[in-house]
Amino acid sequence: MGTNYYWRFDECRCCERYEEKHIGKRSGGWEFCFRGYRDDSVDASETILSWADWKARLQSGGILDEYGTPIPVDEFIKMVEKEAGPGVTSMTSTGPRPLLNHIDAILGDKRYESSWPSYRDTTKHWKDSQGYAFSAGEFS
Repeated sequence: MGTNYYWRFDECRCCERYEEKHIGKRSGGWEFCFRGYRDDSVDASETILSWADWKARLQSGGILDEYGTPIPVDEFIKMVEKEAGPGVTSMTSTGPRPLLNHIDAILGDKRYESSWPSYRDTTKHWKDSQGYAFSAGEFS
């Protein structure tokens, strides 16, 4: 079970319109997995390839979980970096265990070679310089 997070921006309170982007998902036992935005046909300011890119955009607020609950920026950053980031461990019944990274888990396991070959496409799935996992396609 996991929780998706969204960034709501360009909001017009009078007509209740807004733009929204999927930030990513946090799931038990896994590092946070980000939704990346890589499209040569759009303005470069729309490109999001790293946690640093996301963090810069999120400073304006507008973070919501999938249930519509607003999440303060500092709380979201703490969750990503201290609770669900690269190198974080979780306690299991057998002791501490590093959280799994989606990219490492799929690329490192031969069982997924034929079932998820798209994971080998680094334009669609990648890790940023800090080790955070990104996927350019839709996921839930």
